Amino acid sequence: DAVDDQLGTPTSARSVGQAIITIAQTIKKPDFDGWGIYHYTNTPETSWYHFAKVILDTANINTMVHPVKLEDYKTEAPRPPYVVMDCSKTWQTFDLSPIGWEEELKRVIYTLQSQ
Repeated sequence: DAVDDQLGTPTSARSVGQAIITIAQTIKKPDFDGWGIYHYTNTPETSWYHFAKVILDTANINTMVHPVKLEDYKTEAPRPPYVVMDCSKTWQTFDLSPIGWEEELKRVIYTLQSQ
């Protein structure tokens, strides 16, 4: 089962690493004055159910995943239905382009399957 009505933005470690390198190169410049809090995620938003389906399809795993409502998926801590960060400040300040999570997922699965 996977939650179908909670939206987030799955993000690969590779994407975060690339963003950190770009950010580090920018902030070391003497004229940088954009200090603050920045967010970084892949795009676009998706449900955990859709994310699970794409993982299974991409990895050619033939199994069923069933959509469930967030209110019916019991966890120790309450979860908000919308957990998407606004990354526009990061993209503008550091001249980064959003990277699609589906493309990153394909890279991750390809890497895992070729080992």
